[in-house]
Amino acid sequence: MKIKPENIVGRRVREFRKRKKLTQAQLAEKINKTVEMVCHLENGTASTKISTLYDICEALDIQPHQLFTNLYDFEADKMYPELVELFMELREMPPEAVHHILYAIRATHK
Repeated sequence: MKIKPENIVGRRVREFRKRKKLTQAQLAEKINKTVEMVCHLENGTASTKISTLYDICEALDIQPHQLFTNLYDFEADKMYPELVELFMELREMPPEAVHHILYAIRATHK
């Protein structure tokens, strides 16, 4: 099943907003939009202007391309939320750092 772009963007906005420990109301205030608009965007029931996406990126301290990364390629929605969060954090790290983390994990399980 192919996921619509607005669903990817909405899910990514929600994920980054929660990481920043912001409510929908707080994000809406930061970007000068309504809570309803943020809610509809996150639920994939509405899209928005590119300029608003840039405002969201600025408010969440992320790069625009991060909103379009489809993390659901590996069916993350069927995984534990903590594991999804871990994968998201690992995806943003440099490969060398990920290798060091893997090495440390493997060393503790021998």
